[in-house]
Amino acid sequence: MPLRDAVRALLCLLLGAGLAACGSSIDMSKKVDYKSANKLPPLVYPDRFEVRYVSANGGIRWRRDWVNVSTVCIGAYVGLEEIDDGIWDVYFGPLKLGRLHERHMKIEDAYGRLLRTGA
Repeated sequence: MPLRDAVRALLCLLLGAGLAACGSSIDMSKKVDYKSANKLPPLVYPDRFEVRYVSANGGIRWRRDWVNVSTVCIGAYVGLEEIDDGIWDVYFGPLKLGRLHERHMKIEDAYGRLLRTGA
């Protein structure tokens, strides 16, 4: 099915018109294996990266201590690239999450903040 038809069908569903009213040719009788559809390909990092698993608490083990990364990354691997002595860029795939400072054992965000505020 062309992308144009898929977008049109999605808009019809979102607007509540239904697929029949929009003349869509999507076959809704086919079963979809959602377990395999939701799987992302494994993240691959260059050899120069240190790779760490993000555990159930959203953190990684680094130098015998815990560093909070994000609960969004639970169950995935993050890559760390050494920039300077004790300073590492933290990546989730191609996305740079921030910079780890070993002295503070915290990840600095894109705005240079080590502390998080909010709810």
